[in-house]
Amino acid sequence: MMASSALRPLCTKLLELPTAGIEAQGQAIEAAEALEKILEALPASALQSCYQCALFPLLLLIDAAVVLRAKGVAVRSKPVIVSDRLAERVAACLEILLRKCPVQDIQEMATLLRKLVGAAMLKPDEASEEFRHGVVKCLASMFQHLPPQGDVAERMRSEEMAAAIGHLFSVLLQISHAEAARAGVGSASIRADSLATLRIVVTKVASPDALAFFLPGVASGLGKVIKGAVVSNGRSGFVSAAQFYSVGAAASSRSLSEAILGIAELLVLVLADSRNLVTADIATPRIQDQEALGALQKLSKKAVHETRRDEHQLEVADTSMEDRKVMRVECNERWLADTVSHIDKLLQDVLPLLCAHPVAAVRKAVVEATGQIIGSCQKTLEVCMPLLLETLLLFACGDSSSVSATASHHLSFLAHSGSHSKLKSAFTAVLNRLLEDLPKVVISADEVSALHHARRLAAAMYYSGPRAVFTSLFQSPACVSRFITIMTQSLSLPSTFASSGYIESGGYKFREISLPHGASLEAEVANDQLPRTAPWFTQAGKVKLYDALASTLRLAGFSSLRGSVDKPSLADLLLLLQSSIRDCASESGADKGGQLRRSAAAAACALNEIIYGASGTWLDRNNLFGSKDSNEWDPLPKADFLSHVRDAIGDVLHDYMVSELWDLPVDSQGSDESDLPILEDNATLQQVLIEGVGIFGMTLGSSFETSGYLGLVIYPLLEKLGCSRYSIAHAASISLRGISHHSGYVSVQKLVVANLDHVVDSLCRQLRHISMYPHAPEFLTAILQQTGAAADLLPLLEEPMRGLLQELEIPGRHHHPFLTVPILKALREITRAARHESFELASSDLPSSMDEGEQNIQKLLQHKRCHHSVLTVASSCIVSSAPLLASKNIPARILALDIIEDGVAALSKIEAAYKASNLRWQEAMQAFERSQGNLDYETPDRDPNDGNKLLPTIHQIWPHVVCCLRSEHPAVLVRCLSAIAFVARECGGSFLARRLQKDVLPLLLRLLQDGPVTGGRVGLDQLIAQPATRALATRESPGTVRKVQEAALKCIKAISGDKKSAPALDAIFETVAGAVVSLACSQWELKELAAEAASALSSSDPDLVWILAADLAYESGEAVAPASPCLPSCSEILPPLTSDTEALCSQYAGRDFRLQHKLDRRCAYELLCKLESSTSFAKVTVFCFCSCWFFIYLLGRSNEELAGAVDLRNFVTPACAYISLLLFLVYDNRLGRSIYSFQTL
Repeated sequence: MMASSALRPLCTKLLELPTAGIEAQGQAIEAAEALEKILEALPASALQSCYQCALFPLLLLIDAAVVLRAKGVAVRSKPVIVSDRLAERVAACLEILLRKCPVQDIQEMATLLRKLVGAAMLKPDEASEEFRHGVVKCLASMFQHLPPQGDVAERMRSEEMAAAIGHLFSVLLQISHAEAARAGVGSASIRADSLATLRIVVTKVASPDALAFFLPGVASGLGKVIKGAVVSNGRSGFVSAAQFYSVGAAASSRSLSEAILGIAELLVLVLADSRNLVTADIATPRIQDQEALGALQKLSKKAVHETRRDEHQLEVADTSMEDRKVMRVECNERWLADTVSHIDKLLQDVLPLLCAHPVAAVRKAVVEATGQIIGSCQKTLEVCMPLLLETLLLFACGDSSSVSATASHHLSFLAHSGSHSKLKSAFTAVLNRLLEDLPKVVISADEVSALHHARRLAAAMYYSGPRAVFTSLFQSPACVSRFITIMTQSLSLPSTFASSGYIESGGYKFREISLPHGASLEAEVANDQLPRTAPWFTQAGKVKLYDALASTLRLAGFSSLRGSVDKPSLADLLLLLQSSIRDCASESGADKGGQLRRSAAAAACALNEIIYGASGTWLDRNNLFGSKDSNEWDPLPKADFLSHVRDAIGDVLHDYMVSELWDLPVDSQGSDESDLPILEDNATLQQVLIEGVGIFGMTLGSSFETSGYLGLVIYPLLEKLGCSRYSIAHAASISLRGISHHSGYVSVQKLVVANLDHVVDSLCRQLRHISMYPHAPEFLTAILQQTGAAADLLPLLEEPMRGLLQELEIPGRHHHPFLTVPILKALREITRAARHESFELASSDLPSSMDEGEQNIQKLLQHKRCHHSVLTVASSCIVSSAPLLASKNIPARILALDIIEDGVAALSKIEAAYKASNLRWQEAMQAFERSQGNLDYETPDRDPNDGNKLLPTIHQIWPHVVCCLRSEHPAVLVRCLSAIAFVARECGGSFLARRLQKDVLPLLLRLLQDGPVTGGRVGLDQLIAQPATRALATRESPGTVRKVQEAALKCIKAISGDKKSAPALDAIFETVAGAVVSLACSQWELKELAAEAASALSSSDPDLVWILAADLAYESGEAVAPASPCLPSCSEILPPLTSDTEALCSQYAGRDFRLQHKLDRRCAYELLCKLESSTSFAKVTVFCFCSCWFFIYLLGRSNEELAGAVDLRNFVTPACAYISLLLFLVYDNRLGRSIYSFQTL
């Protein structure tokens, strides 16, 4: 009753107000809105009793709205006025009513269907978009909420409703096409909802007999929906290269999803295998399929409505019983064949289009539809199975995780649910066809098509299972040979690749290898994971394609073992691939065009992936096809796997490491431009071989070492670390890291230390015959630089170093000049290791004498041996490399300076810790003798000079250092000055002070004034005033001159700033200070650095540096005004400087230069402020303090005004002024002016 009382007034208003004229439309709209709210609020049970009351005015207004808007329809004299807004609200009320109160009577349903279809057929220019959309929603709500069982459902499937259902299908498809045809102004919502309504009607009818008649027409209409979304279609391979609309109703991704799902649901309902369509005995009258199609076309043209429409609208005809009886089709063999052919053509057209759609939701709908069709129509649509399977395979390894997961689920279900044998045959057919077409697609087609093809092949192998793959691909030797030929062709290295690694000038772009330090081995292995993409695929930008091909090879390797345990074919696969590698090794000299090397590289790449795939470990780490639903791809037990691959890997390793391949030349230095492609092919082949060794080590794990393979490969891999080509050195590095990690070592350092016997023996053998092994120094450098095992190798390097040091002598350099720089690089790494070890020894805690006696001695003994090794190695490297400081080879001189600096640092640290170590050794020996008695104990042979090697070594190399300082090459000078500054800080003392004063400082001043002189001598004034003229005179660029002068200033700063080396400047301190202050007070690029050097000099004699700066800063009186206005400025009391040469800094600097450029007093004042803030001036402060107080006392006696002042600070400035005037008159002009400037303190 409450529902009736609430609805009745509103329904009455809706019946009366529309007839009252246009002025009552507002009230009608309000009534409709109120009715909508009440309908939404009332429960379904309350609405059932008032259903007819609410339905009647709504249907009446719907009819009125259609009559008013339909063109060509006669209107009554007094029409019911229904505005767009009122019509929209009425449609919304009807949708709610139909949702809450499902239709219970077939007659009522026919009435609703007739009225709603009539409204739905209104054109876009006849009714608003919202009204037409509301009508479509009403249709969807009416069918969606129909009960699945009952009279209405049964009558819907009957022949008498076939015409109405067919007409509804046609109208819904027309609505979709009409919205798409409106381009950018079409409604995507109406298009999608009309297709969704069509799907609802299909699922509600759910009768194969009732739907079979409409299957061809509806499927074609939905296919047109999909094709209508395509702008252009460039088909290439399986996946279409289509371009889709981006705006408008045609671009609706939801519409495409509804369309493909509608096709799938229609096919599943009509063509399901369970129906046994061919033999079914249906007693009702039927016609043949062609007649059914003709009748459907006739129906679409003759349908009539209670009001006639224009010729472009579909009409609903008043069909007779004879017409209704023919709405059935005899599903015989002929009909089925024609229908399947029609459907196959339709799927061939639309599925490749949808596979290329950019929206993941559309692709997911394709996967769902394909899975439904395969799951229900395997036998009926057998001809479509390859297409449907390839669609699922493509999406199973796609980039979208949600789509691939759905496709993987469907494929896993189909592969492991005991499906029909024809589906398994389809899997096999797809697998063989994809494999056969792979080389053609990879080589000739575009990258996208090749990627999709390779991914489908890998997915087909995965979901077929290892046994099916073995049966299809490896059943016979001919099948194995076919597979290997196809895969090597697909992986083949193109001949054009050889030219891609060269820069425009024709030379290869080499890079110095730089490996990360400080990170854990696990992190490094994760960053550079083996197997890696083949280099020719990487440079071509086809990484994803290689990943798909690699997955195919890995699955093949696994299937060759797991597919048939009794007769594994892995050995056959490897043997065919090894033959290509052996052919290249045996005929490498005759391979002028590089074809054999490229084929060997492709074969080695395939072999690496097959062996890695056979292990099965990659499936857990890199599963491309979703989660596994069976144990078919679980790895074999380790013992079974090793029994099959251990011996095979041994044979492959010997083929990989033959000298004909492993030692192919890769360095382009000294090679003709025509040889560069060959060198590139050599490098590519070696990179693949080196990475293969690492893959084998990772595959076998700890068995790689126990099988003896580690000792075979460790030295060659370490040797490749020193290769000048980055790709090879980096490949060796990641292979060593991978082997170390999977063999149980925490780092490459531990791996090398555990195999030092192999490394050192091989190294010593090569260094003894260095003419036969010219790359031995590079090998040693790589080991020390990149493995982190330098500290462990250092005690063992004394014997290998003898061969290196002999090559640095004059005969060795004469016979092997090309080895000088590599040997110096090796010595630099040795001294760096010695320097690092010296810091470790100096900071380590020595055992105390209270520890256990013998254990204490053992620790100290080891400590002493390390001390001796560091001292011996460092001093030998320094002495042997010092003569090369006079070499004409610039890199050799710079490397020698690096060695000297690192060696001096090592010697300095070791000598600093020697006394403590020696004292602790004596205490431990005495304690041991007291506890054990006079027992003979083996003590190390100690060099009496172990505690005093630094200064003798410096004395021995000093002439060479001074000679290097006279060099004219800027880079050498810069490095030499840095090394001298470092040596001065480390050594110090009177010995080095004398050497610096006599040999270095005169050259240092010359460099500071003139730079690297090569064409004449120039004064400091020209250096400051005219750098371009200076550079022209010395034939060096201004930037080069500045770098040398910067290095000279840094050297002065370092020497003067260290207490041990500062005494070396005492004899010429005034000269150096004058020159530095002059540079700091000029407009010079390096004035800031010169100011820092002056500040460092002030730590030795602050008074002199301060006076030199103050003399310039206060000379003009502009920088600081007098403290009292009654006193004159400095410029009024003292005569100004007539020239810059009268400045104290110029006079102290000497007469070698004359300042012609006017110095900047402002810069001098900035320097003075910097000095005053950081330095104490004791002598001047005490003198001026005493003088001021004495003069204040005299002034107080003679002048009561001054004597009565409260603040004595007012007297400091006049006192200084008069004292400076007195000193100027009786003693010295410079000192007087400097005392006057003290007023700022």
